[in-house]
Amino acid sequence: MSEFEIRITPEEGMLKEFIHTFKGSLDLRLWMSLIQEELVELRAEDYGTAAHLKELCDVMYVYNGMMLTTPKFAGDLISEEELAKMGIENWEVVPTTGDKGADAYIKRILGKYTEKYLTKDINSSYYKRLTGKKKSIYFKGLLSEYRKEAKEVAEDIAYSENKKRGKKFTPFDRAEWKKLSEGKRAFADEYYVEKYGKTVMEMQEEEPNRPHLAIGKEIGTDLYNSYKP
Repeated sequence: MSEFEIRITPEEGMLKEFIHTFKGSLDLRLWMSLIQEELVELRAEDYGTAAHLKELCDVMYVYNGMMLTTPKFAGDLISEEELAKMGIENWEVVPTTGDKGADAYIKRILGKYTEKYLTKDINSSYYKRLTGKKKSIYFKGLLSEYRKEAKEVAEDIAYSENKKRGKKFTPFDRAEWKKLSEGKRAFADEYYVEKYGKTVMEMQEEEPNRPHLAIGKEIGTDLYNSYKP
């Protein structure tokens, strides 16, 4: 079991207890507005400063609050336009993969990485010796490395969890499928319709125990490349 497996941490447990005891709001849009407010404050601070770290922690705090109180299918009820208006679509801390499920996995793991390593990294003697743009560049590099590692861990956890459910695909497979060019997806769907009578996505929904998205990605890429000079 990974030390970053998705489960409620002691800190999230305290937040959960706080919401329960003081009857904190269960209104998703209220939490979204709180995130918007915190993002404004985060963007107002210079990268790598103590004030920026404080605002980053505030963003993670209200985000975890939203995750704890969000209904399972809330993501299907909030439009992309509303998310963009609230300033969440382009949240600098966690760029989207193109799939909301994959994003949720990464955000939870990233929160644990920042909690575990960020304070230690910015309190290091090396970081304290940096000034101005050097400190900003180094801080951005830290976040980039955290995102990369969080994505790798999140992919492993997603695969393990879905395997237990009898599924051979994950939200990350959906994200990779969506990233394929229109031409490659068209080749894959044409192949699938000829062989199965259904598109790649339709077959994945019909047979969750087979990795059709991954297979479709490979087929579409191979067919597309076969016509390149």
